[in-house]
Amino acid sequence: MHRLVWNLFISPDTFETRWADLITRFQLDGHNWLSDMYAIHDQWVPAYFREIPMCCLMETTSKCESSNASFKVNSSGANTLVQFILCYDTSIESQRYKQRLAEYKTTSRPYQSLSGLEIEKHAFEIDTRSIFLEIQKEIVKEKLFCYVSHTEQVQDKVVYFVTHLNKDNIFTLSFSGTYWPSIGKYDCSCRNFTRIGYLCRHIFCVFRVNRIVRITDDYISKRWMKDVLPKRIFEIQELSSNQSSDPVGSISKFSNVQDIQNLVGGSLDVDLQCSNPQGIRKKGCGKSRHLIGAGEKAVDKSLWTPKLCRTCQKYVTGHDSRNCKKKRTEAADVTDE
Repeated sequence: MHRLVWNLFISPDTFETRWADLITRFQLDGHNWLSDMYAIHDQWVPAYFREIPMCCLMETTSKCESSNASFKVNSSGANTLVQFILCYDTSIESQRYKQRLAEYKTTSRPYQSLSGLEIEKHAFEIDTRSIFLEIQKEIVKEKLFCYVSHTEQVQDKVVYFVTHLNKDNIFTLSFSGTYWPSIGKYDCSCRNFTRIGYLCRHIFCVFRVNRIVRITDDYISKRWMKDVLPKRIFEIQELSSNQSSDPVGSISKFSNVQDIQNLVGGSLDVDLQCSNPQGIRKKGCGKSRHLIGAGEKAVDKSLWTPKLCRTCQKYVTGHDSRNCKKKRTEAADVTDE
C-alpha cells in the first residue's frame, strides 16, 4: 500500500488499476477507512498532482510550519513589539549566514565527474551544489540503468521508449520520452521536471542518444541557478553602509529613536552614573553554610577508608561495631527469647 500510494512515477489510471487489484487480493472491500480514503483519493494521492509545477515542494502546512520553526528559536509570544523586531533581525541574520554558507560550498567545491559526460559538467556550471548533486544522480543512473528500447515516429514528434532497470538489472518500468525536433522540446511521462524542476534520467537518456551535451534553456529552472539572488541581499555590512549614506535610512533611524523614547517615556541622551552594588546577600540564599544533599554525602562516604567491623567482620565505611545491623539483630533475637 505504501509503495503504491507514494509512487511518484505512476499515472492516475495505473494507480486506480493497482488499487483495485490490491483491494481484491487482500479482501478489503468492507474496510470502512480505506473506502473513505479512496473516495477522496484525488485530493491526497501524489499521482493526481503530477501536472502541477513544483508539486513535490508543496505541503499543506509547510508555510506556517516553516515560519514557526524560524521564529520560535529566537522569539516567543510574550515578547513586546521592540523585542519581536530584535528577534526578527536575528532570524534574518541567521538566514543570511546560511545563504552565505551555501554559496561558499557552491563556489569552493571543485567539480568531480562521476559519469564522464559533458552534460554533467554543464549542470555543475549553472546549478547550485545541492541541486547539482541531485542532477548528478539522475545522470549516473541514466548511464547505468536506462536505455532506449525502441522509437516511434508520431506525426511531428519522436517517442523514445526508455526502459528503467533496477540495480539487479531486472526490468521495472518503461517511460516514454517525447521529442519535438522542430521546436527542440522534450517531455517525459514521469513528469519529473514539472514536479521538482530538473530533468529526469529518462530525458538525459534521450539527450545521450541525440548527442546533446548541454541542457537547453527551456529546462533550466532559475530558482536552482547560481547567483539567482544578488549577493548584496545577504551581506549585512553592505546594507548597513547603504543606510548610513542614504538620507532616507537616516530619517527612518531617527524616527525609530523617537518611537523608542515615546515607548520608554524618556530621552535616550541621558548620562547615567552606575556604581557597584552593596555587598548584600541575595534573596532566598538561606544560611551561609549550604545544605549537604544525599548525593554529596554519598560522594564523601566513597572517599572514606574502609575499616574492619568487629561484629560482622567486614571492611566497611558506613558503620562500625557499635551500630552494626548484625548486632541489633542479635539483640532483638535475645529479647524475643
